[in-house]
Amino acid sequence: MDCRTPTEIWHRILRYLDPIELDRLARASSFTHKLIYANSHRQHIWQSQFLNHFDHPLEDDAVRNIFLSHPSTTTLASSHQVDWLHTLATRIILRNILTTADHHRMTELLIKHYPDAQLLALYDLIFLILNTAQRTTDSLNLTFLKEVFSSNPTAQLVMMHQRSTHLDPIFAERASLHDPVVRAAAKLHTLYGLTSYDVSNSLRTRGMARESCYALANYTPHSLYGPFVPDQSCTVNWPHLEALSVVVGLNLYSIRKQAIDNDHPPNNNNNNRSPTGPPHELPTLPVDPPLFSMPDTPGYPHPAGPILQHLGSDHPRLYHTHTHTHAAAAARKPELIPWPILDSLHASRPHTQLMHPAYDHPPLPWPPLPSPASDPLPLDLNHYDWAGVSGRWLRVVCYLDYRLFHDYNFGRKMSTSLNDCSEVLRIMTLELNVIAIGTHPESYEPQHIPMDVQTNRRDRPPIYFEGTSAYNVGASRNLIVGQAVSQVRGCVSMTVDGEVRWTLVSTLGGVDRWASEGIQVGGVRARWGVVGVWSDVNRDEVDGPVGPFYFFKTSY
Repeated sequence: MDCRTPTEIWHRILRYLDPIELDRLARASSFTHKLIYANSHRQHIWQSQFLNHFDHPLEDDAVRNIFLSHPSTTTLASSHQVDWLHTLATRIILRNILTTADHHRMTELLIKHYPDAQLLALYDLIFLILNTAQRTTDSLNLTFLKEVFSSNPTAQLVMMHQRSTHLDPIFAERASLHDPVVRAAAKLHTLYGLTSYDVSNSLRTRGMARESCYALANYTPHSLYGPFVPDQSCTVNWPHLEALSVVVGLNLYSIRKQAIDNDHPPNNNNNNRSPTGPPHELPTLPVDPPLFSMPDTPGYPHPAGPILQHLGSDHPRLYHTHTHTHAAAAARKPELIPWPILDSLHASRPHTQLMHPAYDHPPLPWPPLPSPASDPLPLDLNHYDWAGVSGRWLRVVCYLDYRLFHDYNFGRKMSTSLNDCSEVLRIMTLELNVIAIGTHPESYEPQHIPMDVQTNRRDRPPIYFEGTSAYNVGASRNLIVGQAVSQVRGCVSMTVDGEVRWTLVSTLGGVDRWASEGIQVGGVRARWGVVGVWSDVNRDEVDGPVGPFYFFKTSY
């Protein structure tokens, strides 16, 4: 190597090497070792290396604070600047472990680098990379995580499934209920979305998840009738949330798979698998009512109204405002719905949710300061809405035939497998508006709205809302005759462990009928949406049905 080449030229060349290659080059000679590791060059070279693989963690104040406060971010004792070499080295070790295809070898590396209880630090590092990812689709952090997990089923199995082999559907009876590593693995699985293991073992994977989701014993006052640890702490039960997301995810995936297969029949020589994902033996799920049959008026045939509106030009993956003929609308396939739960990793980040441009800013502090004007303007609560509630949301509800549900919960043995059962899905549209912040309005019936929400966070006060739920996809004004429109009200609040909790009550004919408890996966204003469980509003009095639900914001 030519030692006379200017250092700046060397730095430009070295930045294109992988960190592993760079380390090998440093061992080639004393010159290259000094060039790469000498104190005068080290920070510049390794910061460039870090930014080749990860988003810049110091440009955004919120991301900067998360990054600098994390234990995996080391600093130089002399200057308190980020030690880019050691900070990157921790992540490259993570990459080397999780790209190992051999299961036994990966286990050995985990034991070597993260022995005993230190394994939790590995999950924390993965969550840090996700939480500090840029909101753009070309985020380097997301690319890193996708390359680590998507290309290696072994990493999915070890990090997301190996600690979820429990078969007991009742969470309170699991010995692992309070195991932080089990909780972290379930959280990672929920954030990542469906894995190749979920798909290839879909019947039993879905069966185990269903058995937890439809077990009435999991919904008691101790669990607040939702996906919470059954100790009345209002702490998220991630294995429960994992089960709910698997049930909803596989249901939506199989609908998408069915539609794709109808458009592209499989080759007779290879009819067991499809490049789109799930195997062909996935059961078909009835969808009631049919998707995308949304006329403007009761009579057929008529033009269908807009399905999703006001989506914004910066969301190309979502629908734009169009008017379709009835025939065209009926021919549309359900796989066209961009369910964020099926694009989980990109969607499970804070502040990626669709927002009205006027309110797409950090919320103003609550309560507002008194106005000096003698005639103050009406207060626009949307400026204080930290959760981005107001707008249109698309919701899917899953449920079992009540006879099967009853047999499973009250039969002689609760050992019935739910592998092969059929679920029904219903699609509906929520139109929500914020009506109060901080304290619930007097018009609320408090018995079905959580009264134990956190009220001591100035930046996250409870948000109360009202609206409608229209049965079917589309605007509430475009209904088929006989469809019911229910009134909904609810609250968005923070759990004690910092997650976003949604509570809804649906009213039919002036009578409260259904209650829902869910968590917004990915944090505040995450595009992923909300997954949880619905139940009879009189859940402490009747053995009514329960089931998973999921909704995400589609317009403002």
